[in-house]
Amino acid sequence: MKKQGFVNLSELVIQRGLCTGCGTCIGACPADVIQFDFDREQPVLKGQCTNCGLCCSVCPGEDIPLLKLERQIFGEERTRSNELLGISKAFLKGFAKDPRVRQAGASGGLTTALLIYLLEQGKIDGAIITSMDRKRPWRVRPVLAKTKEEFIQGAKSKYAISPNNMILKDSAGLNRLAVVGLPCHIYGIRKLQACGKAKELAQKIVFSLGIFCGSNQSYKVTELLIREYSDIQLDEIKRFEYRGGKDSQDVRISPNTIRR
Repeated sequence: MKKQGFVNLSELVIQRGLCTGCGTCIGACPADVIQFDFDREQPVLKGQCTNCGLCCSVCPGEDIPLLKLERQIFGEERTRSNELLGISKAFLKGFAKDPRVRQAGASGGLTTALLIYLLEQGKIDGAIITSMDRKRPWRVRPVLAKTKEEFIQGAKSKYAISPNNMILKDSAGLNRLAVVGLPCHIYGIRKLQACGKAKELAQKIVFSLGIFCGSNQSYKVTELLIREYSDIQLDEIKRFEYRGGKDSQDVRISPNTIRR
């Protein structure tokens, strides 16, 4: 993309249905005039755009120059032999050794365990994660977590759009930041790091933990499923889990009170 402002971003990405809701344009905006409309699930302009072009530069919606990013971030690009797997050093598997962390997670709690380790070793000051909304427990929200307890509260998979990277603008005072996100979030981070602008913000991101994405649904899908398969009203929900139960395979809804 060329150097353009939010109007161009809207025309090229948002209005064409290419916006992933990653929130990178919001977190990177130096004028702080872009906000996320959680009901429409898209960024909106709430002030005077300065046309600095940063929102367009970091957006992964229309263009992801994969090979260019690999050269800038990793110093090399994928070849025919590793075309599908990409650049890598090792392929490992694991799970959290702490029983509480493992139980809190959906697939072994590995991401949560890694974040706790990084925090306790002094390698990060905080991390951008996804948690469930306290006021509307069936919806998700991005959180800038700074403690072990906050990491554990944000454990488990969430299948809904969350503009995690919008929290970048709230990271003032933190020198070392981790970001947990789907490919769209991580591509936004990589484009931010590679664009040569907002260097102070880009340099504080010391760890990027990408997780797999099969699909990313609107919160309206969750609400539809609750109405279709449950007799619990939205305002009665105390806790919602996309992957709850003993084996972390069941959607579990906990009401505010015991219903009779």
